[in-house]
Amino acid sequence: MNNKEHLTNTHEVGNGRISVTSNDYGHGTYTTMCDHGATTSGVAYIAVHASGHASIHWNDTHYHYRGGDALAIVSYFAATLSMGKTANFIKATGEVVARAAA
Repeated sequence: MNNKEHLTNTHEVGNGRISVTSNDYGHGTYTTMCDHGATTSGVAYIAVHASGHASIHWNDTHYHYRGGDALAIVSYFAATLSMGKTANFIKATGEVVARAAA
């Protein structure tokens, strides 16, 4: 991916959709998964940096993790198309470093 490149895909899931965006603005690639009525898990979005740092907006709380494998996280989402399962994967494989009310 070149600097300032931006790619978006939308996946129809159940009665909603999940948009997946990857971009690189010169600071490493970010992949963001956003729920648009497709999930009941309470996960509104997941953002993953190429370094393995991840942020999850889950119900009324923002969680920040480090130590995860970005490719594994994105691959897990691609295999399951589940925001909740992906958030739980991040929770199980990363270390929570911050949590704040939304």
